[in-house]
Amino acid sequence: MPLFVSAAGLHTIAEAETRWPEVTADSGWAALSSEPLQLRHLLLRRLVAEAQGPVTAGLFHILEWSRVEELARQLTARLDGAPAEEPTIELRHWYSPAVPGMAAGLEQLDVGQRAGSPDIMRQGAERLLGALNGSDADRLPIGTRQVLAVLLRAISRREPRYGFAVRSATHSLTDSPAPPRLGAGPLSPALAPAAADGDREQETTSVGDRDFTLTVTRSARGLLFVTATIIAGDGADALASIRVQLSGKPGDRRTYLVALRSRRGVLTGTLRMPLPGADFVITADGLPTTAAPLRFAEPSELLESLRASDYQTAQTWLSLAATLPEGHAIREAARLFEEDM
Repeated sequence: MPLFVSAAGLHTIAEAETRWPEVTADSGWAALSSEPLQLRHLLLRRLVAEAQGPVTAGLFHILEWSRVEELARQLTARLDGAPAEEPTIELRHWYSPAVPGMAAGLEQLDVGQRAGSPDIMRQGAERLLGALNGSDADRLPIGTRQVLAVLLRAISRREPRYGFAVRSATHSLTDSPAPPRLGAGPLSPALAPAAADGDREQETTSVGDRDFTLTVTRSARGLLFVTATIIAGDGADALASIRVQLSGKPGDRRTYLVALRSRRGVLTGTLRMPLPGADFVITADGLPTTAAPLRFAEPSELLESLRASDYQTAQTWLSLAATLPEGHAIREAARLFEEDM
């Protein structure tokens, strides 16, 4: 299908081709904002694919960000109680070169609100937060960043479990205060002697804050306990990702999922495993997730997380699995786990 481009647009593209992919966000490039959105998307997708290094963030400002802003405003208003009466705004794939996953998250939030489905809304919020926390916020114009930050704060008010991830994303969008790092270590597998009463039975390190706390306990019995605690309000159980990495060995890292049970407004779960044989670092993602993204995961990989869970957390896994459809990877991992018991 041919694309209709103005003479000025053709001239700008020809100029860009002479130094491609070392393109700069000058006034000529900005003029492409009036060209067809499909053309702008194709240019940016090609630029991301062919660039030898980071792409200048301002180049992405030629996309039609007013659509994103309008949908974000509608989503915010509905979170604050407004009805879903507006026509659907389709973002499609046009924004994927700038922030992969952002448009899909916004659209999923929209679907969840229109359907009155908290599960779909959570999936959309998690996809949006994951996209924004993993992107270069400068690729979005300042006005878009501000509108998205307002939406994220509304999500956090509705779903406190996302408070830590929202603060992280709004920090990159607006330079608001950042949450603390969710990381402990390097930690030694050997416990330091107690000052007065001989060897310690255990040592505990806590990082994070009220929204998301990561507690790491090393036992003299050679065991490692890692507990994630999230202020969540009311709501369903969730999952959190925790990484154990040997210091100085970037390739020697294991990632575990901990099943978080909801109790009295808090999500919590614990991993229990042998202490590593060398100094190690514990880190966590600040974004709890639903089971939906794991539907087609490898059950044997999930099984490692079940085996590394303490008794109560393993029971949370099994309870969660029982609510999922046949064929879901968590359900299969739970079956394998029970066969081992």
